[in-house]
Amino acid sequence: MSIFHQQFANSEIVAATGVTNYQLQNWLKRGQIIGQGVEGGGSPGKHRRFSFFNLMEIAVSKALIDTGLTDMQRVTEAAAGFAHTGNGAIGDRPGRQPGFPFKDGKTMLIVGPERSAEYQIGLSDHPLGLLAAIKEHGIGAIVIDVSEVFSVTLRRAGLDPVAALNEAYNG
Repeated sequence: MSIFHQQFANSEIVAATGVTNYQLQNWLKRGQIIGQGVEGGGSPGKHRRFSFFNLMEIAVSKALIDTGLTDMQRVTEAAAGFAHTGNGAIGDRPGRQPGFPFKDGKTMLIVGPERSAEYQIGLSDHPLGLLAAIKEHGIGAIVIDVSEVFSVTLRRAGLDPVAALNEAYNG
């Protein structure tokens, strides 16, 4: 089944992301999990289903909280931005599919006080480029390796991260 059509139950989200069921239900009640694809639930006999994009939104939220980000509005905005939006190629930088890291290299999510952005680190890139990107976010930022979050989350969900990347970028 295509990663884009995969659906996940609450228990699968909890197992793949490391959030507790209580935390997940709390986020849902507060409207902190956005996006299309959260289906069902809320009434007896209906089981809520989550899309791949919701899975990644929740995984990134958990990673940001584990790293020390406590502003839930920033957590929600940054995680939703990564999971539900992508960006086209700009200059010599490649595009990124929603919910996926860049195809090549490492993808870092930089979350500053007012905005967040994905940053690609290529194999030949100088590490000072990441520091310059962090500086653009003001006095400081939280940085997570979303390539690693993606890989760990998909493996925990029983999926192959390399196959998912190939599907997203090669069709």
